[in-house]
Amino acid sequence: MMESRTEPSLIDSEVIELISIGVMAGIFSAGANGELLKKAVRVVASGDLWLDHLTIKHILTQAVQVRTSVTRQESEIAELITRGYCNKEIARELKIAEATVKSHCNRLFRKYNVSGRLQLGLKLKGNYPGNMPRMSNGTN
Repeated sequence: MMESRTEPSLIDSEVIELISIGVMAGIFSAGANGELLKKAVRVVASGDLWLDHLTIKHILTQAVQVRTSVTRQESEIAELITRGYCNKEIARELKIAEATVKSHCNRLFRKYNVSGRLQLGLKLKGNYPGNMPRMSNGTN
């Protein structure tokens, strides 16, 4: 399956996940010429992945934005989540209110486009389908 897109902003985590699990073989710009389409079809037919340059740029930009938008405290909380700490334990460890931990968790879920702690932990450890780059430890 190859997807035709007119705008790179239409790329989302579901499309990236479909590519990562092999359901989708590529994304092709709808405005590209016939020769490029032929090349894309040959690449996909040979078993390789085809992504146009706008899609690659969008995916990389999105990954960098997530990485650079994580605060120091969110990074600390994410690290403790990957170690299996519950909100109460994180609050005690960081000497902050449990409600503050929950607030940071919800922001992390949105930033990493996951629905809960397990998905966040898997994504940060590199074991989640469509995985985004891992956070650096406390450098942001």
